[in-house]
This record gives sequence, C-alpha cells and structure tokens, in this order.
Amino acid sequence: MDGFESCIDQLGGTTVTLTTKESDYLNNTNYISKKQYRNTIEGEQHLNGNQVLGYLRIRQVPTADGDNGDYGRTRRLVQVWQQLSKQVFQSDLPVILSLAKEVLPTIKTDLSADEISEYLEAFSSQDTTLQNFCIPCVEDCNAQVIDGKSVLVTDLNAASIALRAYME
Repeated sequence: MDGFESCIDQLGGTTVTLTTKESDYLNNTNYISKKQYRNTIEGEQHLNGNQVLGYLRIRQVPTADGDNGDYGRTRRLVQVWQQLSKQVFQSDLPVILSLAKEVLPTIKTDLSADEISEYLEAFSSQDTTLQNFCIPCVEDCNAQVIDGKSVLVTDLNAASIALRAYME
C-alpha cells in the first residue's frame, strides 16, 4: 500500500468528490492512517495518496450513488482508477517511467524492465483514448456471507460473456 500511496503522490495527488458522510467517516476513523490528513471536506477536492487509500477502504458508508459495502468500495476504486489513468496517460515519459519503477517491484511478470520501458515509451508517444471496463460487472456479482465474511461472488460465466462482448 505504501507503493500505491507513493505513486499517487508522485502524480501530485488526484481529484475525488466526497459526500458529507464519506468525508465525516474519513475524518473520524483511521482509514486515513496519518492524522494530519484527516481534513477532508464534502465535494470535489484534491487528495494525496494517504487520503485516497483511506477513501478506497470505505465499506460502511454508501457512495453518492447509494452503493454500499463491497459494491461501494468497487465503485470508488473504478472512479479513482479512471481518474489516475487519465493523469498517467497525460504525463510525460519521465513521470511514467518513475511510476513504473515504483510499481514494478510489486508485480510479477516475465517481461524485463527494459521491455516494459520500451512498451511504456511506445505507448506514451501514441495519441490514445482511454477506455475502461470493469470485470466482473457489478450486476454479475452476489453479496454473500461465507465463513462469517461478507464477500462478492462472481458469476464467472457472465463475466466471460461480458469480456468477450467488450473485446469484439
């Protein structure tokens, strides 16, 4: 999680829109682990990595759309991911390479660092329109309690169909 916070901070933070309940929750729990950053307000604001990580951990407060629990947390994650993706792909190559250097030690891949750098350089020089698609789709999940834990169980067949349809 430290690497996640650091990447967001390297991008200069990101913009999030909080409801009153979300802001109050973040300011009054340890979800934002560093007390000095428990100063969020309702509405659109720029958050640092520690604040964003706290925001993404929220399960007990509904989103502005009314999603709660794992659904709410997933919606928050998708929204933040979309915002961060835009920021990364609007960044210049040195920023992208710096982020990759931070993130790569946490990822297992058979690509070498040089290969990844080449792909990032090629990608950063392209005029790309970013598209996002979340698998599994929210509608393909069921909230269940398994071994006393609240979890989302995915309909893998529906997820496979949705992915194929998106790829076409």
